[in-house]
Amino acid sequence: MAEGSSRTIVFGSNDSTEAKASFCFSPSERFKTEEGVITILAFGGAGSGVKIHATKGDLEKYFEKIDDEKLILARIIEKKASPSIDILVANEKEIIVFGLADQILNGLQCLGATYPTILNDKTKNQCYDLAKIVGREIAKKGMRGYFSIDIIVDENNNVFFCEINGRYAGTTANRLLTMDQLRPQNHPSILDLEVMAIQDGTFHGYNLWSEPLDFFWYKRMLRSKSDGVIDNLSILNDVQKIFANRKGIALVGQLKPGAKVIKNKTELGNLMIVEKSRESLNDSIKQANNLLKNYIKIVGD
Repeated sequence: MAEGSSRTIVFGSNDSTEAKASFCFSPSERFKTEEGVITILAFGGAGSGVKIHATKGDLEKYFEKIDDEKLILARIIEKKASPSIDILVANEKEIIVFGLADQILNGLQCLGATYPTILNDKTKNQCYDLAKIVGREIAKKGMRGYFSIDIIVDENNNVFFCEINGRYAGTTANRLLTMDQLRPQNHPSILDLEVMAIQDGTFHGYNLWSEPLDFFWYKRMLRSKSDGVIDNLSILNDVQKIFANRKGIALVGQLKPGAKVIKNKTELGNLMIVEKSRESLNDSIKQANNLLKNYIKIVGD
């Protein structure tokens, strides 16, 4: 891109505002790129449309290849954790925030999460406060309902807003099943509250009950590590049962014996684990990995 040419850029920000500027490569450019930047196209999903650029030269070459006139430009942050959290928005004053969980990332792709977060109480409260701020901004736009928010926490425990998913997240079902175990009698479910938010713009005086203190879960999407066919699968797949018991291992979306799989591409299902302590959860993750070796046998050519 020649010096002086411009492109509309939305600069990532840690507050509720977005600064739009005409971006040009000149000595007075507003955005520093020494530590690298990330570009996000207007359309994409599951990491598509997201690129990391280590140098200004990489960024210039990328601009020459794409046709999009608008994109998000954000600086790279060395993360300590990348938690996600779900929110229900009825209006600017009625916002429910819950289920802060640490995402399991493979590069730019999210494979799952663990709950609850390992972050300290101060940082966790900052994440909840940030989610409420984002929720109010969503409400100001006239949007209602269920949203999922991704957050970045750096090594100094600084909290940064990352993105909004205007839909259920991949781990929303885990959050709903967790909260449903403690739902007070005759209290609307979270899905009922979502309907209220969308249809009526209010929760009608209902608040969310407290999150459980002795509830730990793990969810991870599995991919085949080699080519071949599925030989045998016999792991429990009743997720509601393990959440009701607060203990157990399940594999959701199991493939049938004889199904062909391709290395690093075929999804083998989602591993779900529920326990009553962090230590038990870590032990069950190890146990599940051993079970997978025994029950998910990949037969090569």
